[in-house]
Order: sequence, then C-alpha cells, then structure tokens
Amino acid sequence: MTLERLQEKWGGAEVLRRAVRGMLPKNKLRDGRMARLKAFEGLAHPYAQNLLKSNGEGKIREIPAVTKTLESAAVAGVEVKQEEATSS
Repeated sequence: MTLERLQEKWGGAEVLRRAVRGMLPKNKLRDGRMARLKAFEGLAHPYAQNLLKSNGEGKIREIPAVTKTLESAAVAGVEVKQEEATSS
C-alpha cells in the first residue's frame, strides 16, 4: 500500500505508528513500547496542557514555569546541572 493511500485511509497517526513499529527491535519489548506511543492528528489532543511552549529562541530556562521549578529546586537544595549549547 502506498503512503498516500495509507494516509488517506487511516490518517497520519497510523503512518507514524507503522514507521515507528518498523524501527523498533523485533522482540517481546516492542508491543509494550508501541502501547506507550501516543500519536494525535491536528493541534487538539488531551495532553495540550502538558506541552511547554518556547519563546521562539529555544531558551527553555527563560520560560516562567521552568524558572519557577528551577528556583524551587534550588531552595530545596537540589543541584541543577546547567548545560550551555554551543553553536558552530
């Protein structure tokens, strides 16, 4: 079946599931991993509130929710490793 027919019949989420399934090892762990895969079409899905929106510059530490969490961790005495991204 061609990609176009598959997408027309089942949608993009099924195309993604089949692609991921083909890349996973063919053993008894594959079914469990596939069960955890969640694929949704479009922008509306039940986990929208869990997504972090970046400010467009890719600086996740500047997002207010992340900053608050990091500050809470510092107060609790948890060491947070800071990694600097270098661009070449």
